[in-house]
Amino acid sequence: MLPTEVATQVLTLWRQTDPEAPKVLPPLLPTPPDAAAPLWMALLRLRPLRGVWESVLRRDHFETLLQISPDAWLLDPTPLPPGSVIPRLELPCWDRLPHLQHAGRQFAISAPGTIDGANELSEGAPAESWATAVHAALESTTAEPHILVELPRTPASWLLAVYEKKGTRVDARGFLSLSKTQDRAWQAARVR
Repeated sequence: MLPTEVATQVLTLWRQTDPEAPKVLPPLLPTPPDAAAPLWMALLRLRPLRGVWESVLRRDHFETLLQISPDAWLLDPTPLPPGSVIPRLELPCWDRLPHLQHAGRQFAISAPGTIDGANELSEGAPAESWATAVHAALESTTAEPHILVELPRTPASWLLAVYEKKGTRVDARGFLSLSKTQDRAWQAARVR
C-alpha cells in the first residue's frame, strides 16, 4: 500500500541490507482511489455505526483499524446540547478547535472523496487561520460535508515487514528498520 516512489526507495534500502532481496519489485497492487478518503475514517469512529462495523469486520480487526487509523470527525454546524463535548477532542463546540494548536495537535479539513487535506491546520499556525478554515468548512457543510482529520506525527523510525508471495504461499522475508540520520536521510538495517 506504499506509493510507487516510496516502495522504490524501500526496495533500494532493502537491497543494501539483504543480498537476497529481489532486483525488481513485483507489480504493486492498485489501491482503490477512495480507500484512504477521510470520510471512511470519520464513519469508522461514529458510535452509532460501531455495531455495523463489528458485524462486518471481526471485533479485533475493527479495534486494530481504530488504533492505526488517524482520528477523524464529520464537521456538523448543529450546536451540541449543553454540557456535552465533541468526542476525542473534548471541546463544547467547533469554534474552540483553534485552542488545540497550543497542545501540538495538527489537523486537516477536507471534503469527502479527497485524500489529502485542502487546509492543513498545524501547530504554530495563527488561531485566526484555524478559525477561518473551520468556519468556512462549517458554512459549506450543507452542500458538501467536510471532515476534520488529525494528522499523525511523523515518526523518526519505521519497522517494515517484508513478505514474498510464492504461488499460494506468502512467506515473511524479514524486517527492515528505517531511521532518519542527523542529515535527515533514511538509513536501513536488517532486523532478525
